[in-house]
Amino acid sequence: MKRYSGEKISFKSVNFSYTDNVNILRDFSLNIPIGSATVLMGSSGSGKSTIVDLLMGLYKPNSGIITIGSDNLQDVSIQSWRKCIGYVSQDVFLFHSSIKDNICMGVKDIDFDYLRYICKLVELDEFIMNSLEGYNTVVGDRGATLSGGQRQRVSIARALIKNPDILILDEATSALDKKIASKVVENIIKCMSGKTVIVVTHREDVLKHADYIYNLEDGMPTKML
Repeated sequence: MKRYSGEKISFKSVNFSYTDNVNILRDFSLNIPIGSATVLMGSSGSGKSTIVDLLMGLYKPNSGIITIGSDNLQDVSIQSWRKCIGYVSQDVFLFHSSIKDNICMGVKDIDFDYLRYICKLVELDEFIMNSLEGYNTVVGDRGATLSGGQRQRVSIARALIKNPDILILDEATSALDKKIASKVVENIIKCMSGKTVIVVTHREDVLKHADYIYNLEDGMPTKML
């Protein structure tokens, strides 16, 4: 990792609730090895996205700690920690601009061949090259000219092009069909070799690419692989 050493991200006896009455996580413990591909699956409300919220530093545990290597997450610079992370959610926001600009947003001097490489990883390059203006094709307000799956793949490419140490896909392939979703996740895990990929999903079509699989139920993890 760029800024934090260690072999794993650890949740240690974490309790968390968004309100005073409902515990989402109860005495929750989980280790995510650095450099692994870990899938967190479970039904809606099982705590998957809460784990991501805590890992991103959006909330703090009510009790227990989250460590990055030997560092307590609450003691590190959240700004620098987030620079290590590429995050893609189910909800995608695209600007009324070109596909290239939407992917390269905030990143300067991107080599075109590298841009195409990233788009090939997310199974998007062929569609773009067949579009009237190629990578300069304007996607419309909020990506109105693209399908839901295409918008999600643009969003994933936007995260990948920043070359993050940790990539979090939070239901980020929900609009893709099974074949494409499986291929995209497989490609991402291969290109992120030696880095950390966390896939939050309720789908089973990406499980075969994971190093570790945890099923969450009522805020408790069960290791499946």
